[in-house]
Amino acid sequence: MDQDQIGQAGYLRQTLERLIVTYRGKQVWNKAVTGTMRAAIITAGGLTTVLLGVKNYASTDLEHLLSIAALVISAITTGLTAWEGFAEHAQRWIRARITLGALYEIRDELDYATKTDDPPPKPVVDGLFGRMMAALHADNEHWATRRVTAINGSVRQQA
Repeated sequence: MDQDQIGQAGYLRQTLERLIVTYRGKQVWNKAVTGTMRAAIITAGGLTTVLLGVKNYASTDLEHLLSIAALVISAITTGLTAWEGFAEHAQRWIRARITLGALYEIRDELDYATKTDDPPPKPVVDGLFGRMMAALHADNEHWATRRVTAINGSVRQQA
């Protein structure tokens, strides 16, 4: 019985550590992509405005070149904005942070429960395992809901 409890607590710890590494990676990646995309969109929008403003003071040849450059940058900005809206990196970043917080909390409680000479009681380990699974389920449900909304929105727009 004691070996079972130690084995279950060890399994839970290994699983938590693996998930924490995974979700930390997701959080860092999505935060970086969110910041990079927003900076690119803001920069491209500002550059388009500057090009259109400078165009009024340029020679005819340069005026056409500046207009084309502004058009291209404006189109790229539209593409980046659409991609940011579709990929939802900001939402993914927030969701990963929420799940990561729950996993940290469960890991801390497992650490506390295993600080004694005796293995943690089975109901404690089972409860923590259930909370871990609930956190993962909530994350998956959130993702599934967002995808269904995106798909249904696309279908309605086409109809």
